[in-house]
Amino acid sequence: MGPLGIITIVVSAIRVGGVGALKALIGRARESRATAEQELLTSTSDNVCEL
Repeated sequence: MGPLGIITIVVSAIRVGGVGALKALIGRARESRATAEQELLTSTSDNVCEL
């Protein structure tokens, strides 16, 4: 389970703050940062807010 968790962490970090080329590598090139942030992070930003 350890290696699977490490891969998940790396992919999640790329989704939230990665470069376009890395996002394309994992298949999330067209995903907006707000969508990734909404799925992965508990905090809010200018793009994502809680009601």
